[in-house]
Amino acid sequence: MERRDEIENLLDLEDAEIKQLWMSWDKGDCSEIGLVEILLCQLIKEHKTQNGLFYDTDYDNIKLRYELNNKIKNKEMALEFTDKTAKDLIETGDLVVIDFHAIWCSPCKMVGPMVEKMAEKYADHVVIGKIDIDNNEELASTYGVRNIPTILFFKNGELVDKQVGATQETKLEEKIENLINS
Repeated sequence: MERRDEIENLLDLEDAEIKQLWMSWDKGDCSEIGLVEILLCQLIKEHKTQNGLFYDTDYDNIKLRYELNNKIKNKEMALEFTDKTAKDLIETGDLVVIDFHAIWCSPCKMVGPMVEKMAEKYADHVVIGKIDIDNNEELASTYGVRNIPTILFFKNGELVDKQVGATQETKLEEKIENLINS
């Protein structure tokens, strides 16, 4: 039996959401990480049904990460976070880089393309995205972001580095490399 068939036999394909995720993976639309998350979605649903111990947010967070992985895999631009999605990603403990910006900010327009490039370059290691502070004030307030652009670097749910103001691409790369290798 092929690996694909073994995995398919593990899945509850009667569940429409699980079936849709499986079909997406089977067509090659998502990564191996996406496949693991499909299996996790199913396990959480089963466990939640049997024990009532998991909250909907557990499932929602895994689904969000699955969607983000696909967006990154497909080399789409840096993700656009909201206060909630950014907070949820930080809480996963993954490596997360967030560019706080505003559409009216001239220095942000210089940093933006660098962030886009870093999102593509480091897609396999770090979740990189942007958050518009005019529409998402909570996270900026939580982390004391007073100037933009400000880029925050998170590891294991903790703020580990910060870049305030426009900077050079090499400096951003260095900070991301340090985040990955620390």
